[in-house]
Amino acid sequence: MVHKSQLFKSIIFFLVLLFLDVIFIIGIQDIAAIIRENINHGLPEFRRYSFDKFFWINFLILVVFIYEKIYFQRFDFWKELQKILISLFYTYIIVLSFLSLTKMIESYSRSYITLFFLMMALLFPIYRKLIKKLLFKIPFFRKSIVIVCDKEGIEGIEHWHMPGNYYGFEVKEVVIVDKRNIYKKLNYIQDQANNNKYYACLISLHSFDNKKLFYVIDHIQHHISKVLVVPHEFKIPLYNAEIFNSLDNKGMALFVRNNLLNRFDRFSKSLFDYIVSFILIFLTFPFLFILWALVYISSGGKPLFKQRRIGQDGVEFNIYKFRTMKIDADRILKDLLESDAAVKEEWEKEFKLKDDPRITKIGKFLRKTSLDELPQIINVLQGKMSLVGPRPIVKEEIKKYGDYFDYFKAVKPGITGLWQVSGRNDISYDDRVQIDVWYTRNWSVGLDILILIKTFAVVISKKGSY
Repeated sequence: MVHKSQLFKSIIFFLVLLFLDVIFIIGIQDIAAIIRENINHGLPEFRRYSFDKFFWINFLILVVFIYEKIYFQRFDFWKELQKILISLFYTYIIVLSFLSLTKMIESYSRSYITLFFLMMALLFPIYRKLIKKLLFKIPFFRKSIVIVCDKEGIEGIEHWHMPGNYYGFEVKEVVIVDKRNIYKKLNYIQDQANNNKYYACLISLHSFDNKKLFYVIDHIQHHISKVLVVPHEFKIPLYNAEIFNSLDNKGMALFVRNNLLNRFDRFSKSLFDYIVSFILIFLTFPFLFILWALVYISSGGKPLFKQRRIGQDGVEFNIYKFRTMKIDADRILKDLLESDAAVKEEWEKEFKLKDDPRITKIGKFLRKTSLDELPQIINVLQGKMSLVGPRPIVKEEIKKYGDYFDYFKAVKPGITGLWQVSGRNDISYDDRVQIDVWYTRNWSVGLDILILIKTFAVVISKKGSY
């Protein structure tokens, strides 16, 4: 059952967040109006941005937010970002369509509306992250949860109860169970649930079979209304899966898509790559020229590094990057591997060196900021790479993928990817392989967009780069 205290807290949280969102949206509306008026100074029709005139647009945004459950469900930041951007896009289309159909378009500034929605898409997610971080510092707004796990499942639950987690969860207790003490522990959880009024229970039982797991879920659901189950089996591509319920068969099925076989999705990805790449080259050309000149001077006239890499369908191609290593890097590496056993072990394990003596001074800066990757836009325009995809590998790395190599070569390698935004060089090579496999199994255009957005945050933080 849902405790009245939990329901009361949820209502208060919704009202507070809604009120703050309204204030922020009105503020963005005013800022957009000031910018638009300054751009078109002297045109009086662009000066009428009164609150009552645009109230219905603001109201529509909030309605779509509510429809997307942004106020009622606790998502991580990137899932919420996706929902916010989708909501704003749909609302923008609805607003322009309504104004056109009702022939009211002449009384509204389309450029102002576009500017307003662009500013919302850019600033609202940042505001949301900051405001929720502040609200979740207040104990009243945090949700109390209990975690039920076994020794195998405890490793995958850290992010649920990290201090300041984006879900607003506060873990009151972690109950570790095994097959021998499960009944005793369930009775204990029942007593705790009745006393503590938990918002939810998170279950992570990796050593339990389905029958025993369903028994635990069923028992706990009698006392805690919300149960979050962390599945042990991650090989099923669940990111884009849908649940099909059958009343006649009293069961359910998972509808799992292979987006890689969808021609429209593949065309959309390629079109997106070409458009964004042309825009990036146009906007960054002066900066690229400056970097090229600096690397030219530091590298003795060889600013671009070219290497054979493995691409889609296992076909080799030349990858282009700004040179970050000394010209005689191969000789330095060979001497180092022959003279230092620890370095040789690190190289054979990761195909990277944390303290690499081959890297130049400007090369360290380029790697820290990932600016050495920019020339790969050439590979994207050639159709050999994508903006987002698995990290392009050399031929010697194929053996590290083993049976998973078929997943790697199913898509074009990317300038950035899920590996780069999941810890980059701080994670092991085996984990890198699994991340590439997960990406391929769960690929979608929406996932690519999220990874691109997250890439900027990772590059700015320089986390895991060397």
